[in-house]
Amino acid sequence: MKQLFASLIFISVAFYSYSQEYTPFPEADAIWSVNIDNFAVHGDTTINSKEYKKYYRTNGDSTFAFENSVYYAAVREDLNKRIWGIKHDSLTERLLYDFSLEIGDTTFVYPYEDFNNWVIDSVGLIVLNIDSVLIDTTFRKRFKISTIDVNFDQPGWVYEYWIEGIGSTIGLFSQGTFQPGVVDVSFYELLCYQENDFTEYFATYYTNYEACYMPVFESMLDESIERSKMELYPNPLTDISKIKISNFVNKEAYVEFYNIYGQLVKSDSFENNKNEIIINRNEFKEGFYLYRVYANRQIIGSGKLIVK
Repeated sequence: MKQLFASLIFISVAFYSYSQEYTPFPEADAIWSVNIDNFAVHGDTTINSKEYKKYYRTNGDSTFAFENSVYYAAVREDLNKRIWGIKHDSLTERLLYDFSLEIGDTTFVYPYEDFNNWVIDSVGLIVLNIDSVLIDTTFRKRFKISTIDVNFDQPGWVYEYWIEGIGSTIGLFSQGTFQPGVVDVSFYELLCYQENDFTEYFATYYTNYEACYMPVFESMLDESIERSKMELYPNPLTDISKIKISNFVNKEAYVEFYNIYGQLVKSDSFENNKNEIIINRNEFKEGFYLYRVYANRQIIGSGKLIVK
């Protein structure tokens, strides 16, 4: 346990030493836990005469197990500290990270995950700051990242970070999908990073130290139950919003709201056979939430809520 909590100590270095040794991406025995997804590197492949590491993915309420995994992407690192990848459903190599950047440099990356808020292939990023963090016993370079269109550093704002040898703090393959500001509009969060069966990184507010994964939010729906039409508006929530469901006849219904760590933060009932619930801004902290609606103890709908 002492070793575990020692891995949680992060020390920022105001005067970064550029002589420190670079930490490359791992070539084996590493696992990234990103919400309910787990990614692991295992084995090699050759594509267009270039050598890649094979990355696998599992999805569900459990730790990583290769027997339940599927091939996700081929990833390589070049001599210039850039990370490239070819997703399983593509033939095109894309830039994932560039750890050779300096403060003020810009680049375009290609996130693989679906929560790309710009709904485009590439995302323009700028490096706002560079410092160091202590991961296990080694200082690693850390990049403070912003989008090009929001390229100023504001006190109290939340940002994405890249860490040498690990990747983005919002997830290995979701880099660039975080919109900086006072509200986190990215679903993804790197909960922890493990190498050689040792947990070297934990997210700042993640508390599930015994098992590094987020409980599954979505549940399989009973095929015999018709999914009701459901609306939540306005979204983002800034003052008052409503959840409204149709096909609502004599059903005991309620809604639950979860934060990005899978923790229940609020629940409310559709009382007296009403088909809507009013949501007040003062009941939530700023951030990103998932919600699901139940009727007769079955999930009839789910979605995402942004609170500003």
